[in-house]
This record gives sequence, structure tokens and C-alpha cells, in this order.
Amino acid sequence: MDRHKLLFNRYTDIVLPYQDKYRYDSTLELDTSVAEFVGYLSSWSPYQKFIEKNQQRTDVLEQVLIDFMTTLTSERKPDKTRLLFEHPTFLLISRKPES
Repeated sequence: MDRHKLLFNRYTDIVLPYQDKYRYDSTLELDTSVAEFVGYLSSWSPYQKFIEKNQQRTDVLEQVLIDFMTTLTSERKPDKTRLLFEHPTFLLISRKPES
């Protein structure tokens, strides 16, 4: 199964093999600056893979930063412009029964 599909479906397609199981859903909230958020995006694996394949396109996150600032219509610098980042998180836990 495509791992991106699993992620975007929030692991709902995964069937845990044992009776003793638990699912935890939450939202990660992060109060951050636009500059810090763009730095965070640079750490993402898909971005790193994109840069490996498209070495001439190292300006992508610079454009993201510009687009954020334009959308937010902020006159402050990116490191002084705050935003609240919310990201869904989920965890599946299952315990094998003792034999």
C-alpha cells in the first residue's frame, strides 16, 4: 500500500492484528514565526527528496516564504510574523497477548 495514502487516510486502513488495541488522535499546535515554519518545512523528507532530484530549484522555500507573507499581508519581517500551525497526529498501539 502507498505510504502517502496511509498517512493521508490517518492510518484508518491499517487493521491491527490483536484485540488489545488503542488509537490516539490529537492535534499538534505550534505557535511559531513564518521564518521558523519555513525552516521546519526544509526538514521534511519530501522537500529533501525534491531538492536531490531538482538541484537547480533550491529557491522553492524562498517562494513559499514570499507567498506566506503576501497572503498574510504582514509588514513585519518573517521572523517577527507569528502563525499558529496545527497538524493532526495519530498513534496506533496494539499489544500481542501473552501466551
